[in-house]
Amino acid sequence: MRPKTRTVHLVRPPDCNHYGNLYGGTAMAWMDEAAFVAATRYARCKVVTVHTDAIDFHHPVPQGSIVELVAW
Repeated sequence: MRPKTRTVHLVRPPDCNHYGNLYGGTAMAWMDEAAFVAATRYARCKVVTVHTDAIDFHHPVPQGSIVELVAW
């Protein structure tokens, strides 16, 4: 069974743009961090992000939201 990694983040004011929504770059950094932990647990060695495919943001994430990321 592949190990699952769950991370939880609270969207705080420094994470937001002038509309009060989460920056896309911050969301991508959080996704990369969860992916890194999952990949490291699976590979049991050093890993790096080599490529990211398209990421589409469909809805804004407002300040105060709790974001859970699941990677495997």
